[in-house]
Amino acid sequence: MEPDAAVELLNRAPTQGVKFSIYTGDDDSTPQAHIRQKIAYDVDKFSDIIHMKRSLTTRSYNLGQNAKFDNCSPLSQKVINHLVKCFSYAIAQNKGDSKGIQTALKCIVPHAFGDHCNCAVTWCGFKSDPPSYKHKDLPYGKDLHGEKLQSALNNISKDYCTDAVAEKLAPMTNSQRNETLNSVVGSKNKILWWQR
Repeated sequence: MEPDAAVELLNRAPTQGVKFSIYTGDDDSTPQAHIRQKIAYDVDKFSDIIHMKRSLTTRSYNLGQNAKFDNCSPLSQKVINHLVKCFSYAIAQNKGDSKGIQTALKCIVPHAFGDHCNCAVTWCGFKSDPPSYKHKDLPYGKDLHGEKLQSALNNISKDYCTDAVAEKLAPMTNSQRNETLNSVVGSKNKILWWQR
C-alpha cells in the first residue's frame, strides 16, 4: 500500500505543476525501489530520524536478548536508552552536517566505555571535570566494561556512521505527521467499513 501511494502522489504532482525532489521515509527499500522504477524524474530520500532511533533500539535490544557477554556490563534497557539518547543528541547537535554526525556517532560507544579522547567538549562532562565525572544515565554512573560488549555495540554503531547514512540523517527529518494522518485515515476507513 505505502509504495503505491508514494508512486501515485509523485506521479500526480507534475500535473499540478509540482515536482518533489526529496521524500522522507524509513529504511524500507520497497518504496524507494518502486519510486525509482515508476517515477520519470529523480527523487532523493532522507532517513526518518524516528525510524532510525527505533531501528537502533530494536537492534540493541535484540543484541541484549540473543547474545551472552560474560564478564561484561549487562546490556539493560537503561543502557540502551542511554545509547539511543546519545544517538539523538549527536544528530540534533550536528543537524545539516553529515561529517559532524559521523564524528559524534563514532564517539558514543567509546564514551560509554570511559574513552573520552574524541568526545566533544560541548556534550561530554568528563572534559570539564575528569576527577568527579559520572555518567548521568548509565547504571550507578559507571563506565560500561567488557571487550565483547564493546565490539558488538561498535558493530551496530558502524552501520549508522557511513557516509550514505549520515547524509540521509543530516536534515533530521521525520514523517510522523504523515504516519499520524495515515493512522487516522486508516482508523476512519475501518469504522466506515465495519458499519456497512
